[in-house]
Amino acid sequence: MQSLQIHDAGTVNRERFVMSPGLANQSRVNGSNQTTDPIFIEKEIENIIWDFVPPFIISIGTLGNVLSLIVLLGKKLRKTTWSLYLIVLAVCDTIVLFTGLFRQWFWRITPSSIDVRALSNTGCKIHTFLTYTCTQYSSWILVALTFERFVTVYFPLRSKTLCTRKTSISSLAVFLGLIISLNLHFYWTVNIGKYGCDVYDHSLFRFMGLIWPWIDLCVTSFLPFIIMLVCNTTIIICLVKERNKRLHLTKLSEQTTNNLRKTTGATIMFITVTFTFLVLTCPLAIYLTFWKYWSKGATPHTKAVLDLAWAIINMLQYTNNGINFYLYCLSGPRFRGELKQLCFARKRNLHDGRKVDNSKSTRSGNRSPTSVTRTTVIRST
Repeated sequence: MQSLQIHDAGTVNRERFVMSPGLANQSRVNGSNQTTDPIFIEKEIENIIWDFVPPFIISIGTLGNVLSLIVLLGKKLRKTTWSLYLIVLAVCDTIVLFTGLFRQWFWRITPSSIDVRALSNTGCKIHTFLTYTCTQYSSWILVALTFERFVTVYFPLRSKTLCTRKTSISSLAVFLGLIISLNLHFYWTVNIGKYGCDVYDHSLFRFMGLIWPWIDLCVTSFLPFIIMLVCNTTIIICLVKERNKRLHLTKLSEQTTNNLRKTTGATIMFITVTFTFLVLTCPLAIYLTFWKYWSKGATPHTKAVLDLAWAIINMLQYTNNGINFYLYCLSGPRFRGELKQLCFARKRNLHDGRKVDNSKSTRSGNRSPTSVTRTTVIRST
């Protein structure tokens, strides 16, 4: 996750969203790292993870998010209310991958440990603000999407008036406004200093070291986790009941059956996405809650184990920002169908274009010498 340190007269107190909590066993000297602890096998595995996994997640995630945008902006899906949530989510997830994971990976692979956040004071503030805002916003987009599904499934008769495109835009705007307001403090709490982009003001140490980490953890993980878990459980119970009712009904209109199939298919896709979010982000919340206690009086080997756990948890967290397209394809029949149509349409267009080119070349090749001579004479005259 993100780097946020609090410095006091050269001492480092690493609290929440640090580049790695285990980096407390390293010190920055003239832009380079000096490792003071022995090398353990856990440390070697951690280094391999940080060197090779991030570029894979960034590449696959960026490709998936771009493809999601292309499919969701298609003629059919862009008319749905839920497509707007997924479009904004794809943009947010891509920003998180580059401001968060790419920054940490680049910091580790460069010989002089270049931190892109610390290149300028303005960049320090904007980068920190943007990373926290997009990370929190992506969680609450899923909350809004889950709640809309809850309304659609639990109150089907009122869903057409409650779940509209205008409602989706309003909810996205409200969540974005609240999260921006929550993170505006970064424009005066973080600055460039001796240790890079960090907190240096003594009056802010208590807030940024003790209060803000819990606020951020609740906004990013705990609250979205609880709301989505409750809503999804209710949705699943409701779907099971509806399925049992349909089994007892012998006659259903074709339109009713199609509507039920569409609603169920979309709901299953969103449940898959939200439960994946819960599974991939839950370890981070647990780790950050108890890391302070685990690291107290830890031996060098325990620190190496904690560092390895932190690397794995980070990869899980960022995988959540790059896996949604593949979940849509796996669990969403409408999304999968739209993707197939786009692929076939492109192939058809290429095939038709080749046919036109071939027919033109055939016509030009079949022109008689007389017609060519006549055309030449007319042009010359």
